[in-house]
Parts: sequence; structure tokens; C-alpha cells
Amino acid sequence: MIIIGIIFICFLLSIQYVRYVGYEKSEYKQLTGTSFGKTFFTKGLYGEYLIVKELQKLPGKHKTLVNLYIPKTNGDTTEIDVIFIHESMIYVIESKNYSGWIYGRERDYKWTQVFQNKKKYKFYNPIKQNRSHIQHLQRLLSSVDEKFFYSLIVFSNRCTLKSIDIESECIEVINRNRLHVVKKINALHRPDAIPVNLIYNKLLPYTNVEEQVKEKHINDLRKKHSS
Repeated sequence: MIIIGIIFICFLLSIQYVRYVGYEKSEYKQLTGTSFGKTFFTKGLYGEYLIVKELQKLPGKHKTLVNLYIPKTNGDTTEIDVIFIHESMIYVIESKNYSGWIYGRERDYKWTQVFQNKKKYKFYNPIKQNRSHIQHLQRLLSSVDEKFFYSLIVFSNRCTLKSIDIESECIEVINRNRLHVVKKINALHRPDAIPVNLIYNKLLPYTNVEEQVKEKHINDLRKKHSS
């Protein structure tokens, strides 16, 4: 039994080592500099990592940015999880690494997360959340036509999107394993419509903000939700 236990532990360690090596070479690591341990043991970061990993498999000219702090007109900032700049579209991605069943409509203020034990939790409509992100991003990228911005709400594969009602175009609410839908969206638009490198270079500074900016953003959110 001891030998079997040792073999099992070695097997688990080898899996973690492979994950570690893969992560150290990943685009997400290069973009964020976040350690393997912090990413894999922080639910939100891990969800972002898996999204970026899937996006890198997509064809076409593209670049990815993670955790951008975009300025608002009132001096505050809005944090965007992931921006995928493709040659034919700019995808603004809100990552939701949730489990359970998800219910919501575009017009609702709150959506609902339901677990097997029947417990329910409300959370702010991610479509509205991402719409605000896009509005501030469009103000920053005023030279890019609004039709080239696409809102992607990406949920974990661990959850089931039970009843999601969307009325507007240029919005998708999907599980992470359906990110290949981006291929179909791109097919509807002319390649090279987006100056990928130009936009990437313009937005890159908003990923490398000082800790004071991040702390102010968190404090502003706390004040907003406590009021």
C-alpha cells in the first residue's frame, strides 16, 4: 500500500509539473507575469488563463491583452478582463468562472446562479457590465467604428447556461469551450479591418498600471456597492 501511495503521489506531482511548465511558456504568463501558484489557486485568474489559452488557438492575425484599467470621464477606472484584438474585430471579454445553472436576460439588472442544493445567488448582469466596459473603450479608441466591437461573456465549462435571452447583435454569452464561435463571427467581417498592432500598442500601457491605480479601482467598487 505504501508503494502504491508513493506512485500515486509521484503521478500527481508529474501532472502538476507538466501544468507548471506549460503555464510558464503560456501567453498568459507573458502578459501578466502572475505566478503559477497564484493563477491556479485564484478562481478568477484561472478562468482568464484558460480563456487566453483557447484564444491563442484561433486563426488570423491577433493579439491579446489582460486586466486593463481603462479611464472613465470622472477619473475612475473600469477593469476589462480580456481584450482579444483580431484583424476583423475587437472582442471585449468578461470572464465568469462560475459553476451551477445560470439564468438571465439582457434587460435584467441581476442574473441568477442556481446550485444543485437549490441555493440561489444574484449577480450583476454581465452584459450590462461589459457594455459599460465597451463604452469607455470606444471613447479611448474613437477612430475605430463601433461595429467592430464585440461583447463576449465567457462562463466556465463547469456551469450550464440554462436560459439566456439576448436581443442585441454583437453579443454572445457562451461557455469557454465554445470560443470557436469567434471563427464564425470573423467570417462575417472583412479581414485587416482592424490595425491590430496599432491598437495593441495603444492599449498596452493600461495593463501596466501602478498598484495605487488598482487599489483605487477596488476601493471605488467597494464604495459603489456599499452605497
